This record gives sequence, structure tokens and C-alpha cells, in this order.
Amino acid sequence: MNTPKRSLLYVIRKRSRTLLLFVILLIVSTLTLSGLSIMDATKDTSAELRESTGTSFTMERNLGTATRSNSGNNFVYQQEFITDEMIEEIAKIDGIKGYNAKKEGLPDLQDVNGNNLETIVYTNWYDDPILKYSTKAFASFNTSYDSLFTSNKFELNEGRHITAEDENTAIISNDLAKKYNIKVGDKIKFALTEEFVAVEKEKGTSDISVNDVEVEVIGIFNISSEQSDKQALAQYELYENYVFTDITFFKKLYSTWPLGMEELKEGYESVDFFVTDPAQLSSIMSEVSNISSINWDNFTLTANDEVFQQSASSMSNVEKLITTMLIVVVVISATIVTLILSMWLKSRVRETGILMAVGISKYKILLQHVLEVAVIAVFAFGLSYFASGMIAGNLGSILDSSISAGNVMVTVSNFILVCAVGTLILLLAIGISSIPVMRMKPREILSKMS
Repeated sequence: MNTPKRSLLYVIRKRSRTLLLFVILLIVSTLTLSGLSIMDATKDTSAELRESTGTSFTMERNLGTATRSNSGNNFVYQQEFITDEMIEEIAKIDGIKGYNAKKEGLPDLQDVNGNNLETIVYTNWYDDPILKYSTKAFASFNTSYDSLFTSNKFELNEGRHITAEDENTAIISNDLAKKYNIKVGDKIKFALTEEFVAVEKEKGTSDISVNDVEVEVIGIFNISSEQSDKQALAQYELYENYVFTDITFFKKLYSTWPLGMEELKEGYESVDFFVTDPAQLSSIMSEVSNISSINWDNFTLTANDEVFQQSASSMSNVEKLITTMLIVVVVISATIVTLILSMWLKSRVRETGILMAVGISKYKILLQHVLEVAVIAVFAFGLSYFASGMIAGNLGSILDSSISAGNVMVTVSNFILVCAVGTLILLLAIGISSIPVMRMKPREILSKMS
């Protein structure tokens, strides 16, 4: 009888041993394959997280080195502003995917015919005819990078965000849109009205005149984080009356107010720069700080990566846990399999002696043992591919809630890796467990049999 046939008959005859080894190999290979799949999903989730955390750094004026002078009851800081040229220079650096700076103003809301539209109000104690049409307008380069959106206080639910290429565009709240039946694509106006001009002239600003600019509504946002003190706020301070516009519009609107235009020309108090990979934030900031055309005594850089650091720490802990689990599973399983095979081979001394007595070499006997285990392993490893596919997703969700069960995929490459490593471990286990018997001479084995 040839060696393969003897191996197959032994596996069939010793059903209890076959079943025990099959179950052990199935459990170990399933857990290992699931662990590798979860680690891949963790890396994918980590990569997505690195792009979605909104990690950035802020460049702002350093008032600590500014010249301070008195202006009435207030202090005025004489310090260099951030210019468009500085922004463009920094934005060229690899790894920076976008930036945002903004200006604020309080223009009045109007329809396309120039009729004032009263904004949202929650109290009548702030009954000021000058303010009841006022909005709080933020002129931005890119509203998708605005802190109100990146913090999820506001969520764009219709249309699109404003970009640096836009002119005369606006994003308004869903509340204002519903109040005046404004839809994406509609036109409205923002204005420096006669009332606004009169108030500014009373303050001593004589060189100012009425102006209005028509814009297209390209987006509508929902408010996800409600204000708790609405009754104490002026109308323009309410989130419902916040509007976002482009920089070009802002310059047109305030072109009739030299003081306002001068503030726009000076530059920006601060700018947020967003990076593609949060892991590269430090190196990017270091490269920015080495730009020689910028006097860094007048500016500071601050990293904004708290969300990423917290999430990255959680992901790192999950990876360490899975790695530890895999090492423990492999070591324990290898030890158990070796012990089981050693006990089985010791119980087969009689069989080994008979085979040697009829002229079958030790190497063929060892090959028989390898084939016996191989037959069991083929079925165990094959079934583990499907078993891990069923449990890996749920196991991943248990280990880390940020991992979606649908994102955990069992890949062929991981399956091949598990089969290769499993085969190597089994060969070592068979070799180690066979040493005591294989070292015996036929006469010694026969004497033990007697």
C-alpha cells in the first residue's frame, strides 16, 4: 500500500482525532484570517479618517510683537496683516489641500427689487429698525473649510460650497430660505442701506454711501447645533441669519466705504490651511515656517489636530490589540498542535515499528504523517475563508465602533498568507513531535512493542 493511501485511510479510520485537529485548525485559521482582515480595515479607516478630520494649522498675526497705541479708550495694535501673496506662497507647498480666511460684515438682506427683508427674530426686546434686516455675512475663500462646517455646527444640505473662483455667490440658512421661499439658483441682494449709512455717519464716518450687490444663492445649510441663548441675541447674531459669501462680492459691496475697503486691502487676521495627511502636519508646518519672504516675528503658526490625535490614538490601540491577539493565537495554537501530534505519534510506536520491519523507511513514515495532517488542513483552511468572512465584520465592529462591518473584507492575499504560515507551523510541529520516534532504531521500537 502506498504512502498517500495509508494517510487517507488513517484519517478516515481515526475520526475522533481527525475531528479534533480539524476543529483546532479551523478555529485558529479563522481567528487569524479575521484578525488580518480587521487590521486591513483599520488601516483603510485610518486613511479615510486622516482625510476627513479637517486637520489644519492656523497662521495669525502675532500681537505679542505688535506696536500698541491708544485710540480713545481702546488699544490699537499696529501689526502686519496676512496678505493674498503670503497665502498663495504657502498654498503651493505639497500636502496643503486648501485654505480659508474670512471677513465679517453686517449687510442688510433685500430681494432683487431692493426691498428690505426682515431676518429671523426670537425676541422683540431687540427691536431696532436698523438691525432687523441685518445678516452676519462671512466672506470666505472656501466655505467647506469654514470652522462652522468642519465642526458640523452647520451642514450643507442643498447646492454646493463657495470656492475661491466664485463671484457674487451666497449660502444662506434653511430658515431664511423657507421664510422667503428662496431656492438654490435664486437671486437676492445684500446692501449697505440708507439706515446703515446714517448710523456710520453719526459715528463720524462721512465718506460712505449706499450700495447693494446682487448674488446667486448656490447653497442652503441646516443648523445642526442650536444656540441656547437665542432670546438674548440680536438678530444678526443668530445662526439663522448667518450668510456666507465670496471675497469678490465683499469687495464690491464695501467699495463705497473707503474705511471698509482699506480693511479688506490690509489683509487677514488669520488663515486656516488644511492638510491632506494629518501625519505630515508637523513637517508641513516646518516647511511653511522656513519661507524666507515672510517675517515670522509678526506671525504665529498653530496646529489644529486634536480630533485626529484622539482618533489616531484609538486606531493605534486597536491595531496593537489585534496584533497581540494574533501573536497569542499563533503561539498557543502552535504549542497545542505540537503537543497533540507528539502524543499521537507516541501512541503509534507499534505501527511505526511494523512499517519499519516491512522495509518502509523513516522518511516515508514521516511523509505519511505530513500527508495526514495536510488532508485535514486543506479542509480546515478552506472552510476558514468562508467562516472568517461571516464573523470578521462583526468582530471588527466589537473591537472598534468606527469600523463598519461592511468594510472588513477577507482578501485572497491574506488567505494565502494564513495558509502559508499555517503550513509552515504544521511542518515544524510534525518535525518536532516526530523526533523522539524517528531517532529510534527498528530493534529498539520492536523491543518496546514486546
